[in-house]
Amino acid sequence: MDNENGSSPTVTNCTFSQNAANQDGAGMTNSDSSNPVVTGCAFSSNNTIGIGGSGMFNNRSSPTVTNCTFIGNMGNSLRRRGEEC
Repeated sequence: MDNENGSSPTVTNCTFSQNAANQDGAGMTNSDSSNPVVTGCAFSSNNTIGIGGSGMFNNRSSPTVTNCTFIGNMGNSLRRRGEEC
């Protein structure tokens, strides 16, 4: 899920699993003042081969994350930017 340019959806009881991305969040990316509210979601077995968090990547954003799990997400990041999960 890609949230950009101030988009701030409410996401509840969703599963982000077995997604792949070249960079940034394979499960969810939040950038440029996107501040989603994420509750009761599972982020599992997501894979990013470049820079950025594999489960969730936040760059200039402040998501509210409550009662979510992050399990088995894998990244191959050699350099960091933003916040990564």
